[in-house]
Amino acid sequence: MGAADKVAIDAPFGWPEPFIRAISSEPGRWPLDPDEIRAPLERRTTDFLVRDRTGKTPLSVTTDRIAYCAMRCASLLGALDSPRDGSGRAAEAYPDAALRCWLPTLFTGSLQSYKTKNNAAARGRRRILLAGLLGELGNDFNITDAQQAAVADSDDCLDAFVCALLARAAAAHRTVLPSTPEHQALAMIEGWIHLPEPESLRQLIDRRVPSNQSEIQ
Repeated sequence: MGAADKVAIDAPFGWPEPFIRAISSEPGRWPLDPDEIRAPLERRTTDFLVRDRTGKTPLSVTTDRIAYCAMRCASLLGALDSPRDGSGRAAEAYPDAALRCWLPTLFTGSLQSYKTKNNAAARGRRRILLAGLLGELGNDFNITDAQQAAVADSDDCLDAFVCALLARAAAAHRTVLPSTPEHQALAMIEGWIHLPEPESLRQLIDRRVPSNQSEIQ
């Protein structure tokens, strides 16, 4: 991560607080009856808020493979001594949801996912999203032809590019933060997905956030 003051990491920063309590309970006892709703154990408060704001539901950190990423991320956060709410050096990112905040008009109806690999339609979708981002960033934003080609060719590169932009947004205080004491407390335990303010892209360049304040991760 070099000397970057702020990084955005595409991985969950924590686990649902009810899940933590459940697995910490008396051995052999599970706090739910078989027919009870399991949603609070499967997803965090921030996951539900992201779904409500963007229509995109994050993967479950307790029941999906993304749990492996979360475990690696926990070690990284420990090494950085960064709190889970994103107030330190690292902020939690969800690139797909961030794109929906910045480019809402490009996420209407049933459109091809940009995540599909080795697919011409997905590459075309990534080009459209990249063009939308660059249009908002304006002419002062520098990106090489090779970098644009990499973003169009790979969903991982597009996600990394969005993470870099989101790190700048977080450094410039242009992301949505927990708005209640309850959410603030939960964010320190569960993590908090930093969604960008909808009109923040061009302002990131206008504000001249120093180049060492964001880094792709």
